[in-house]
Amino acid sequence: MGATSIIRAAHRSYLNQPAERWVSDVLLLALSLTTFYYWMQFPALPANDDALFLSRGVGHFSVIEFSPHFPGYAGLVLFVKSLRWLFSSDYHALHVVVLGMTVMIPIVVYWVLIQLQVARFISLACAVVLYFQPLLISVALSGLSDGPGLLIWLLALLLLLKGNAVLAALFAGFMLTVRPSYLLLLLPLVVFLVWQNRHQLNRVVWAIALPLLLSFLYMYSKDGVALFEEAFRFVRGHFLVWGNTSLTEATGDSWWDVASDYVGSDWLLAGVSILLLFSCGQLWIRPSAARCLVVSFIVVLLWTLFFQNPDNLRHLLPVIVLGVLIVTLALAPFIAPYRSVAAVIAIVAIASVLLLTTKLNHSPPAFQQALIWLNAQTGKGRYERVLVTNEGVEVARAYQSKRRVADAWYRQQAEWLWAGGAWRMSYTPIERYGQPIIAFPRRFAGEHSAYLYRLTHVGVNEVMF
Repeated sequence: MGATSIIRAAHRSYLNQPAERWVSDVLLLALSLTTFYYWMQFPALPANDDALFLSRGVGHFSVIEFSPHFPGYAGLVLFVKSLRWLFSSDYHALHVVVLGMTVMIPIVVYWVLIQLQVARFISLACAVVLYFQPLLISVALSGLSDGPGLLIWLLALLLLLKGNAVLAALFAGFMLTVRPSYLLLLLPLVVFLVWQNRHQLNRVVWAIALPLLLSFLYMYSKDGVALFEEAFRFVRGHFLVWGNTSLTEATGDSWWDVASDYVGSDWLLAGVSILLLFSCGQLWIRPSAARCLVVSFIVVLLWTLFFQNPDNLRHLLPVIVLGVLIVTLALAPFIAPYRSVAAVIAIVAIASVLLLTTKLNHSPPAFQQALIWLNAQTGKGRYERVLVTNEGVEVARAYQSKRRVADAWYRQQAEWLWAGGAWRMSYTPIERYGQPIIAFPRRFAGEHSAYLYRLTHVGVNEVMF
């Protein structure tokens, strides 16, 4: 019996098991609601400037004023703005929307797998694996557009699989207004969408273009032609100056180092890579819609490796989610005859996730912990008047008031301000300063730790920012 026949047999078997259907649905719903509730207990505080800029766009939108920074994320900002009246602040509204949409990612993955005729308990096990990912919670708490963008992409894929072409196209266009950097992730899906619906090409194209057109008009109404100048500056800066991509001369971590640290070791990463290669090959030889997933996975993987900054692990989220999806699809025919085993594994995994979730320490981000600690210091003396940092500059200015904040990227400004002594904050240890006065470890993989040092006036040329 071939793989496709096994899948169909498993699916027919599932259809004859209504109890399995509602048990898996109820378990997933309980897991998702519990996860959402406990993740909501974390304080709504930005850990970086990008999240703060994005929240400022809710109250006053202007890309050239970094409210938010380019490309604007107009779709997400307008969505949060529509719900702003429910929350105490702009950032609180953004925090809840991003968290809620990210929590829903495993749910949509579950329905995508069912649509691709994977048995329910196997789909449930896949969703639980995603809830196990520490990167998912760090993205949910980031206040950034990664989680919402990926959720909308998955919804577009689900609608495509269900045969609702126009609505899938509308979600595809909406996704680009929420997370424009997922353009290459979206292109394979759009190609499949257009190819399968050539008879209604005009409706599909207009459905994709409508959200983009409205988003552009909204942004242009705020900033005019200055929007294009800012776009050029940002794109050039990302690829050639500050982005730490493969096009820059920066010597930061590579994606291999970052991914290896995330999974645990080089050997484990090599094993995962081989499994993914095998899974992509398995799906490609099947004449099914899963080919769209394989192409999307390869495209977003290449985009991430060559054009995204490995300093920010959150860029790896689409690769991880699609990778888990692809491996599940490839292994489903082999697991389907042992569905009861998959059910037991899924239930045990759910219990484990719930146990871990209820034991989370709901502390602020490391950067905010450092600011709280600084605010508790006396504010008097040689080292107490200035804070020098090249990360979270705007967050430091917004969430502490005792000290002037110098951006370490602007060397002369920083040197002038810290001439009498200063605090130095960094995401990473700075060996030339010795041991930090205090360090605040990250809460989850994908976040940054915070290290605090004291700078003394020993000569500006001896201090590297």
